[in-house]
Amino acid sequence: MSVWRFLARRLVASLFVLAGVSVLIFCLARVIPGDPARIALGPNAEREQVEAMRHELWLDRPLAEQYVRFVGGALRGDLGISLYNHRPVMETIRRTLPVTVELILAAAVLTALIGVPMGIVAARWRDGAIDNITRLISLLGAAAPSFVWAILLMLGFAYTLQIFPIAGRLSEAMHAPPSVTGLLLVDCVIAGQWAVLGDGLRHICLPALALSLSGIAQIARMTRANMVEVYDSAHIELARAFAFSEASMALKYALRPALIPTLTLFGLQIAALLGNAFLVEAVFGYPGIAQFGVQAILQKDLNGIVGCVLVIAAAFLAANVAVDLAVAFVDPRIRLGARRG
Repeated sequence: MSVWRFLARRLVASLFVLAGVSVLIFCLARVIPGDPARIALGPNAEREQVEAMRHELWLDRPLAEQYVRFVGGALRGDLGISLYNHRPVMETIRRTLPVTVELILAAAVLTALIGVPMGIVAARWRDGAIDNITRLISLLGAAAPSFVWAILLMLGFAYTLQIFPIAGRLSEAMHAPPSVTGLLLVDCVIAGQWAVLGDGLRHICLPALALSLSGIAQIARMTRANMVEVYDSAHIELARAFAFSEASMALKYALRPALIPTLTLFGLQIAALLGNAFLVEAVFGYPGIAQFGVQAILQKDLNGIVGCVLVIAAAFLAANVAVDLAVAFVDPRIRLGARRG
């Protein structure tokens, strides 16, 4: 089985999963207590107005007919009108999704750049002072959820020390560059607006760090455990016998096999980042799709809820496919097995 066939099979499987998610969330959104039409029109609306709104939203039709109509619209790129902001859901997703993607990418970069080196250092000097400190930091990072770290970081570095801004994506005095990619930091680089880039980095620093701390702890612990196991293997003993340097053994002969389960865990952390972004964006007032999703849930915005969940599910599936390809690239046994298959 070639890599392309492997990728095609994973994509087809992901489409089936996405279809199942769409059925599940579509049904769940409609059994949440409360009448969306009444919530949208307010408590003082007349009964005739509520019934007209229900008819407009197709809420007076059978559930199967509602789902078929939704799927037909989704295939055309139409997810309906949001009851929260009265705009097309797809338009809101196009505007807010890049904000959350940028935040998640920043958190993922921090997770990899901090978590993996922490695990390497802890394994290299295991059972020593550095290892104990690293494990303590990892336990603290994993002990508290992301929104708790968000509040603590805001109180410490934004409110008390006033090093970073408290909320938002940019300061009021700054003007965002023309949108090319939707990612503010990338657009700043393209436009050459370095002052705006610096301000954007200051705003994204605390949310990304709060979002990544739990992942950093998990990746560091997993990398350390795998590195310790690899250090006890025969090929490392052979490398020591040939007097290879410790840096060469760590980075060339121990890290690569140790990264395979770490990459799998990293894919699961992407899902955690997507889920935790809801609370972190709410704490820092970050205008991403997660914040829109929270408002959609509070307002029982059916189209908004389904649209947000489907987009997040698609992003999670895409991240898992990417991780599978990365694992196949790192581990030659998977590539050879695919060829023999």
